[in-house]
Amino acid sequence: MPVPPFAPFVRVPRNPLPSARKAALLLLLPLVLVISGCPPVETVNSLYSEKVKAENPGIVGKWNGYFVLSSGLAPFLQLSLEISAPDDGRSSYGVTVTRMGGSTEYDGHIISLGGEQFLELSPHNSESLYDKEFIQHAVVTHSAYRLRLHGDELRFAPLSADWMKSNLPNDQYLNRGGIIAEDATLTGSTEQLQKMVAEHVSEPAFFEGEAILGREESVFAAQLDSTYALAGLVQAALAHADYPLALEWSTALAKLAPVEPDAHRLFAKSLLAANDPSAARAEILATNDLCRKMDTRNPPLFCGEDWVSDQHFALGISDFIARTYSSAAQEMRLAATHVPGSSGSERMWEALALLASKKEQEAREILVKCETENSSGKGKFCLFLEGKLDISHLLAEDPVAVRSGEAQTIIGSWYLNSGDAAKARDWFQQALAKRDDTSYDSFECLVASARLKQLAAK
Repeated sequence: MPVPPFAPFVRVPRNPLPSARKAALLLLLPLVLVISGCPPVETVNSLYSEKVKAENPGIVGKWNGYFVLSSGLAPFLQLSLEISAPDDGRSSYGVTVTRMGGSTEYDGHIISLGGEQFLELSPHNSESLYDKEFIQHAVVTHSAYRLRLHGDELRFAPLSADWMKSNLPNDQYLNRGGIIAEDATLTGSTEQLQKMVAEHVSEPAFFEGEAILGREESVFAAQLDSTYALAGLVQAALAHADYPLALEWSTALAKLAPVEPDAHRLFAKSLLAANDPSAARAEILATNDLCRKMDTRNPPLFCGEDWVSDQHFALGISDFIARTYSSAAQEMRLAATHVPGSSGSERMWEALALLASKKEQEAREILVKCETENSSGKGKFCLFLEGKLDISHLLAEDPVAVRSGEAQTIIGSWYLNSGDAAKARDWFQQALAKRDDTSYDSFECLVASARLKQLAAK
């Protein structure tokens, strides 16, 4: 999960202080780390140098907006920026970030790498943020954000820590020490960092999440507030299984933001829960069309590298609810091919669709693959679907996993395929039973909701 933007901080070397003192210093890290659970990508050396220095006076002003994750439209964090231009007393841009009711001031430099502009931030006055004993043992780090300005719309995209850990050699760039175990601190020289960023800037996975802001009092800012506020309401309604309300609000959202792919995705989810798979499929395809029309260098967040698999999975669920099982199996197979090291969900849903189509041999072949790829967890459910493990043994062997919405919906679907509507209804109801640890916007819960409506109509 990416961290919200604008969180460069002061890093403590591995063992500068006694462990008790180090534990106390953790409390001095920016609150934003606690919110997201993940630190930003940092660099010990700045990417800024005179040869890559750039200017963008259009960013000066006050901005309001949201930081959103790569997987959805709903706001992750609301924030405001006030950016001032360099002047005689200050060679950098002044950037004041307000979030969660508090403000922090940063120094910003604009640089140009690989045809893109970046805003690099570092704390304006670290001594005012941390005590002197802390500062003596610390290294001030920097964070860079891709910058894009279009009229009254300003976007900042942080670098992806996951990309760094997966693609950069540990001994060249990554410092996996420090006081946060899962950090991504880049230790290369300024020249190395500039070269790395310039080479990979066109890769969508190089960034994760984005801050989308509108100039204060502009029409775009007002539209942004309306869209994200409504998207947040839809997400909340889905997450709490208030599907009728989700359908009402997502209908309005699709009209308010007709060119936003994720608005159609949320509308599709609400339609699935309402047992309208045909209309949901049309919305999913609309999402596909909008994604394909987007500039490949600036895709919307939902149209990242995984969106092809996600869309095939969504189409498969829609077909499964509509009982067009052959098409559902095909979509799930396509979803699995776009997911390296499939988690097993696609395999199980494909097998369920094949079983419903009375294609037992094909289903068995899929379930054998599922067992091999998932030695535990979902592998047990593959054994259950294959008939090698009965329900009593499944409940005994993995009682925790069976309490998940996905597991209960799969078991309910198996019973429905077997002709036992009463037990299927019980399991679908369990999938939608109120639990504090469940988000009811998952596709398996939408299947349970739709199936209960179909059973009630009989």
